[in-house]
Amino acid sequence: MTIEISVVLPVYNGAAYLKETLDSIAIQSYKDFELVIVDDGSSDDSLHILKSWMEEHADIKTKLIAHHTNHGVCHSLKTAIKNSNGNFIAQIGHDDVWEKEHLFAMHTSLDDDAVAVFSDISYIDGSSREIQCKIFKHHLISELDRYKLFALLIQGNFLCAPASMFRRDCFTEEMMGVNNERLQDYELWLNLLCLGEFRRTEFCTVKYRQHSRNLSREGTMAIQSRYELYSSQQRATASKGFELFISFAIEKQVLAEFLADLTNAFIAVSEFHPPQKLIYMTVLESLFEKFSGNQDVAAERARLFCRLGMYRKSLSLSKLLPYSKQTSYEGAPLVVPIGNQRSLALENILFSSPLLRNGAEVDLVGNGITNFYFLVNASELEQLRSYDIVAAAINERRLIAFGNDVQASTQYICQITSSVVDVSYQTIDKILRYIEDRA
Repeated sequence: MTIEISVVLPVYNGAAYLKETLDSIAIQSYKDFELVIVDDGSSDDSLHILKSWMEEHADIKTKLIAHHTNHGVCHSLKTAIKNSNGNFIAQIGHDDVWEKEHLFAMHTSLDDDAVAVFSDISYIDGSSREIQCKIFKHHLISELDRYKLFALLIQGNFLCAPASMFRRDCFTEEMMGVNNERLQDYELWLNLLCLGEFRRTEFCTVKYRQHSRNLSREGTMAIQSRYELYSSQQRATASKGFELFISFAIEKQVLAEFLADLTNAFIAVSEFHPPQKLIYMTVLESLFEKFSGNQDVAAERARLFCRLGMYRKSLSLSKLLPYSKQTSYEGAPLVVPIGNQRSLALENILFSSPLLRNGAEVDLVGNGITNFYFLVNASELEQLRSYDIVAAAINERRLIAFGNDVQASTQYICQITSSVVDVSYQTIDKILRYIEDRA
């Protein structure tokens, strides 16, 4: 007979809270479930507690798998799911507690369009007392569409495994990573979200326990968490599911917005974890290969290189884009035209490139911007350099002069000697090289 829900419970030295967890499973109002437990080589009294509880609750279909040595939570979860038979999988930790209506609420909320559902959460301490805490953010599931949710989730996990249920037919072992011990559920969420919608119940049916043994720690575990974050992101964005996700975005005509959100997410995280930039660069490169000719991917690729300060690379990519995609890029250098002998024709040409922004249209003082470049007619340079702000710009390699009157001694100036009608890709490339060399 087919089982509707498989409850999977990995256990490792969980004797302190295990009985309370098991009893919360036993009282569920929804009865069409099986319980699959994996004891992962516990050295405390966990295995004895499990066997005693199973004898007391013989009416509950329970399967116990006992490892002689510890293999880790990721291996335990995979083993439990592999030995389960339900159409849906619900996880619970050996120290968490479910309310009586948890499985019923989850099962009724998982509609045909969804691959996973999450309940709301309350928090308890080691003595089962309710505490004020905010770790997970399940409210975002009902506030954001699937693409914005993914872009936010790629920055780090905010979904709780004991408060989840997902479809078995969407699951493969690879979705939990190779051997993740800290973020196996995080990689699972990324992979599942690529395949379908997430739902959130209206009920708070999970008590998540916070105690000294499950708090994040510094040192080795923190390093392992960062490693698993990077590797999970790489695998998830290189998966067939992610490729399908991108295809859906193209079909729904939301790819440009999704990629922009994804770029912002990786840039935000890279402020704290610089390797994220490299990860996302490889993601876009891979998408460009798989979806060759897609202008949204190509445009976002060019914008990303600009935001990373690789202006000339961005310029070379931009010239392959249709004009409609060459809007001003965030992070493009600001150039401020000064002096009485300005050339509007030259400025129009330079600022038609998405890689150069007109700083005269930006409130530099109000925004506290100090890193910008002056554009000046070479014939006025000697007069203007008497101003401290211009002299400083020359010394700091932040001055671009056009015309043929620049003295050879002014080696810190970028000089445009061609006439306006000859200004071309090479001229803009020269300016960007000058800017990159200064960095």
